[in-house]
Amino acid sequence: MENIIVLNIYDQSLFFEDEELKSERTSLGRKMYVVNEYNEILESCLIHDIVMSGSSWVGIDINSIQNIHHYDVELETLNGNYDEIQHKENINRSTERSKKIFNIFNDKFENFLGKLPDLFMDTNYQDGFLVNVIDLFGKEDHEALLSALTENKIQYSIVKHNKNVTEAGAGHYVEEIILFVSESVKSGVTWDYIKLLLDKMGVSYKKEKGIDLEKITEDVAQKINESRNNLSLGSGYSKEGDDYKINLKTRYSEIDVVWNENKGIIELKNIEKTQTRV
Repeated sequence: MENIIVLNIYDQSLFFEDEELKSERTSLGRKMYVVNEYNEILESCLIHDIVMSGSSWVGIDINSIQNIHHYDVELETLNGNYDEIQHKENINRSTERSKKIFNIFNDKFENFLGKLPDLFMDTNYQDGFLVNVIDLFGKEDHEALLSALTENKIQYSIVKHNKNVTEAGAGHYVEEIILFVSESVKSGVTWDYIKLLLDKMGVSYKKEKGIDLEKITEDVAQKINESRNNLSLGSGYSKEGDDYKINLKTRYSEIDVVWNENKGIIELKNIEKTQTRV
């Protein structure tokens, strides 16, 4: 299957204003690339190349859903009190570094000029349950988990796989994976086995009821006047009674939604994260 990398690079400037720490996030560009074969080795090489593109702080958030891999790269600078001249100089430095990063990808891959596929078509995960596994500390953890499920003939699908890398002197790496376990195997015995496995691994996890992502994302896209192709899953999902709470992302914002099967959208907060003081 053809894979697509969506690369977004941002300048994230931190500063003090009236003794309060604030931030300003500016988009430095977005490109999409075609990747014939996407695997862990390639991903590790790309992370290394991004980190080595400069000496200042960098954060890399990789969100993989099916064959689409969103790379959000933040180049962060910390200042004292807000100074417009200093801020512009910081953005100029981040812009130069972003050019190096885009060139790394340009040299490796062909540009993708088409329209992103609708990842949420036919994504009704209601007939089963979701397992949100947090704090996986590397490839070995998630491979051990998936291998154990496969060996025990537990049918699952990966809803989302997220990796977060921070390099600021001492590096930090953590993974999150959301699995869907289908109705046919959702007996108490199956969950007891998964729970025992996760407890042995020492990771944080949550079990949640299933979700109709297709309908929820369709309602959200209409509400914010955005193509559903531009939505991706953010962090956080829960169900309380008949209400679903979910976090979605676009290039410029994060969307917190409370959605009800009978009432549709009950509450929606579209939080601008880019090119806006927060």
